[in-house]
Parts: sequence; structure tokens; C-alpha cells
Amino acid sequence: MRLSVLVWFGSFLVLIVQGLRNRSVPRWVAAVSLIAFGLTTYSKVWREMRCDAPAGIVAFFVWTATVGLMCLHQILRARGRSSKAFLTACGKATLLPVGGGRNFADKVPRW
Repeated sequence: MRLSVLVWFGSFLVLIVQGLRNRSVPRWVAAVSLIAFGLTTYSKVWREMRCDAPAGIVAFFVWTATVGLMCLHQILRARGRSSKAFLTACGKATLLPVGGGRNFADKVPRW
């Protein structure tokens, strides 16, 4: 239990710092963080459910979901050339210029 808390805290700091710098982390760091976070929260759920107010329980699960989504985002993100192709495809699908467009006003539909 204590080892999982230490592993999660260290990997969480790496995820936060690299995320604030708009950099990606290796997928194994995010996977280790997600596993350690799951082990850590598994032992905390019992105490939260029996000892905390309903608002505290909701806040705990919102925080848990947010951290879990952050880890999954780092694991499942697109990389390199494929990410540029992905963003270009998304831009074309939403009619927003991603790059190489002449004028933004030409791409926006008028109603």
C-alpha cells in the first residue's frame, strides 16, 4: 500500500509537470501511474464511503475520475506524424483551418 502511494505520487508529479510544459510522457509512466492510483484509491474507497459526507464522496469520485482521465489521455494520445494527420482530419471535419488555409473567414459557414 505505501509503495503504491509513493509510486503514484512520483509519477503524478511527472505527469503534472510535463503536462504544464505541454510535453508528453512515456506511455509506461502513465500506465504505472494509473495502476498505482487504482491500488491507492481502492484502499481509500471504503473509508470515504463510510466516514465522509455525500458532498465529500462526490468530490472524491470527481477527483478520481479526473486523474484517471489524465492518465488515459497520456496513454492513448496520438504521436508524431499521425497526430498531425489526426488534427488535420479533425480540422477538416469541423470546417476549421488547421494550417495552410488562406483566411479563417472563408472557412466559417455563414447563416
